[in-house]
Amino acid sequence: MNECRKRLFEIWDKEYTANCKNESNEECRKSVRFILSRNVLCGNALSLKKVDTDGHDTEDPIIFSEWSLVTGSMIKRRDYRLDEMLDGHTEQTSLFMTDWEYDEETQAFIPKPIKEFPLIDYRRLAEHEQ
Repeated sequence: MNECRKRLFEIWDKEYTANCKNESNEECRKSVRFILSRNVLCGNALSLKKVDTDGHDTEDPIIFSEWSLVTGSMIKRRDYRLDEMLDGHTEQTSLFMTDWEYDEETQAFIPKPIKEFPLIDYRRLAEHEQ
């Protein structure tokens, strides 16, 4: 998993450096590493749980972070459980789905996030580690 993150970062960093040249900065690189750490995960697709270094299921659910560019350089992070996102595709939409919300962008119901973070400049994303 760490090797995958490293390769993805190297691909991104090569393009970033080539395009931004003297304007490239370490704060941005740190944020990209943080995003990769939150979204490149090792888990069991059958149990929908994270796995440990030996490949055994843990008790922790797989959690993905959504990153939305809101305005200018401000990013909004929302965390979702994979098992809850997949459950929604098996249930019929009803008025009683109180922990679901309508997403205008996808025009579909999605589970409410398990955690929302305040807006933050993209260069400071790692400050909201958990």
